[in-house]
Amino acid sequence: MIAGFIVSRKKVAGERYKVFRVVWLLMLAHIAIQSAQGYIIYNEAKEKYEDVALAAGFVPTQFIVIGKEGNQVEIVKDSIFIEPEIEHRLISQKMKQILRPYLKRIKERKHFINGLHLSL
Repeated sequence: MIAGFIVSRKKVAGERYKVFRVVWLLMLAHIAIQSAQGYIIYNEAKEKYEDVALAAGFVPTQFIVIGKEGNQVEIVKDSIFIEPEIEHRLISQKMKQILRPYLKRIKERKHFINGLHLSL
């Protein structure tokens, strides 16, 4: 977006709208690609776990998968470009202590997550 703003300042006033159209198209493409990747990763995780939550990582294309199977919860860093990497495997009371920051983040974004019911 910043690059689009800078480029638009160098253009003639009548041509600036074209730059912003390109910027909007690139933003929409980014959202669509991220959503598709998240959908693929979520469906792969649903096959492994009974409850699944997906959170976008800081780096584009990387996601945090929180999956629950029985009394065991796994926090996995995943992407369509790399193999899943288990960050934490939690069982029982230890689960609440380590999961607390992830659960707070999930509760803040609960309108993006379907089907997971975890409590602090």
